[in-house]
Amino acid sequence: MEDRSRRKEARSRYSAFEELVADIFRANNFEVKRNLPVKTGTSQIEVDLLVTWNGNVNTVVEVKLYRGRYRHLPNAKQAIAQVLNAQAACRADHAMIVTNLYRENALSAFELDADVTLLGIEDLWALAPDPELRERISQMDDELSSALGDFDAFGISARKAKNTKNTLSLAKKSQGRGPKLVPEASTRGTNLKRELFEINTGKTHTQTLASGREGVNWRLFEDVCYEALQYVFDGVLGNWDKQKPVAGDDSRFDAISKIQGGDVFCRTLIEHFGSRHILFEFKNYKDPVGANLIYITEKYLYPKALRSVAVIISPQGFDEPARRASHGALRDTGKLVLDLNRNQLGSLLEEKDNAQPPGEMMETLLDTHLLAIGR
Repeated sequence: MEDRSRRKEARSRYSAFEELVADIFRANNFEVKRNLPVKTGTSQIEVDLLVTWNGNVNTVVEVKLYRGRYRHLPNAKQAIAQVLNAQAACRADHAMIVTNLYRENALSAFELDADVTLLGIEDLWALAPDPELRERISQMDDELSSALGDFDAFGISARKAKNTKNTLSLAKKSQGRGPKLVPEASTRGTNLKRELFEINTGKTHTQTLASGREGVNWRLFEDVCYEALQYVFDGVLGNWDKQKPVAGDDSRFDAISKIQGGDVFCRTLIEHFGSRHILFEFKNYKDPVGANLIYITEKYLYPKALRSVAVIISPQGFDEPARRASHGALRDTGKLVLDLNRNQLGSLLEEKDNAQPPGEMMETLLDTHLLAIGR
């Protein structure tokens, strides 16, 4: 139940932004369908929005919320492949990506595919016909600015959106059904998630996965988790290192990486926790992680060495004593030990396939941890 509530909270900002985008299209007299399931090949995808003009001109819209002031479109190739696949599945006239980034910044380092239209937050402001919608846009942008400690000098209202009305006019014209060329979208996250959930927990034994990967189950869990993290946090974390000894060969942690991202989650770890690195532990336990592992992991963290954050990945997550121990570690020594269970890692892999960076979920994970700490 608690895990479901966390996932729901992780999607709250995204859902609010998606609904805001839908309301802006409705206010411009488009018919809007949300979260539309569509079959493509042998699988089924979900289209964020399908907007229709005059009953017969359709545009597929993928909504991308980013918790950072990116100067480029994150995972751009995957985002383009995703929306073009959705367009082909819907036989739609147009494909569009709508984001809370400023379009003029997002396009500065990347030229978008000619078949895909990009709308930024300044475009949404220009398209919003009434003060209530503009207030919702401002509140969303201000909340991000506040979280980053980086208020824009002039705000959205001073940004001049270029060609926004022309973009909306284009969405009202029929241009044939579906894109001419559909790039292949990545399914690596889906494949890694399948392997992750196939690994048996508990007692050590040799196992062969459907993919052909084989080994003892705890080692398989480590290897798949390590590959999953590198995929999910590509461009966010780097300089990965595995199985590093600490104070002798008998004491080892599983993996460590350097924080390289500029989203709210990364900025918080750097600026407020004084950490430039994240330590990862992989524990393929049948039962929830106990408090003893928190005490062991805590010893590997050295704030003076800019390493004060750890993430423990396990199938079941922390038990209640472990949760209390992690709260105590932060309260007493300033060391942050986060719980990331298998279901949450699986969700991050799915979101990566959908061109969504991990910052939103990780920020929610951090917020949940901080809000639960008592006296």
